[in-house]
Amino acid sequence: MEDPESGNTLMDISRVMADAKYRRMKLEKAKNPVVVQFWREIATKAGGEASLENIVPYIVSKFDVFTANDYMRPIIGQQKSAFNFRQIMDEKKILLVNLSKGRLGEINANLIGMILVGKILMAALSRVDDATKSFPPFYLHMDEFQNISTNSISAILSEARKYKLGLTIAHQFIAQLDQNIRDAVFGNVGSIAVFRVGPDDATALESQFLPVFNANDLMNVPNRNAYVRILAGGTPTKPFSISTNAPMPINQADVVARIAMSAKRYGRSRHEVEAEIQARYIKELIPTIGDSI
Repeated sequence: MEDPESGNTLMDISRVMADAKYRRMKLEKAKNPVVVQFWREIATKAGGEASLENIVPYIVSKFDVFTANDYMRPIIGQQKSAFNFRQIMDEKKILLVNLSKGRLGEINANLIGMILVGKILMAALSRVDDATKSFPPFYLHMDEFQNISTNSISAILSEARKYKLGLTIAHQFIAQLDQNIRDAVFGNVGSIAVFRVGPDDATALESQFLPVFNANDLMNVPNRNAYVRILAGGTPTKPFSISTNAPMPINQADVVARIAMSAKRYGRSRHEVEAEIQARYIKELIPTIGDSI
């Protein structure tokens, strides 16, 4: 991180672990004495099962699934982000992210999802520097929430509202969430919309809608209808039913044009990014005198 020009991306973690010459160059530019001491006095001197020779292949293999993917490599290999998350929030911009598992793979899609959610949440927390709290609200909608949820979600759900970050989480059934995440969701989320659900979920959600609706009602909601309980002015309202609109027709030509415009403004060509990554990897490191690490 202290020498971004030589690489500070997820792709470079494997190089730090496996390439002694690259690691030595990084350490010579590091100003953190704890990091330097760890690598020079602990990591390289460990023996037995804890030796670098035994640990490196295991760690590096965990990154292969990302670095070997043609779609992932240009994403995680860039030195600088194409956009600023705090700016997106404060300027009321819209960020749409397509995490298609068919294109990225399940593990890669989940990784990017968790990274992006973390970035957005950190941007929200950075709003603490505005004592006037004049910043506009920002809404984060997470589909397939179970794929990007982490154990820190309880802290996220409780802290986000202080910085005008509204969360909308959507998933198919409650059992998709771990128990601790499930408890955090029901303990912090103020408004719930339930479309037709199965018997297990209906039983679990019934207490949220009684006495107006029972479990049988939740299992027999008509298509495009839902039962809703919202938090208004800090007070739960009486549950009620809603009818949603059918999806609007999509002008595909307009979609393609908007995507192309966004890519031109914020994106970079794959060829340019791949060339940048290649240049970092083939760049000859200047020999230095020092430790062999």
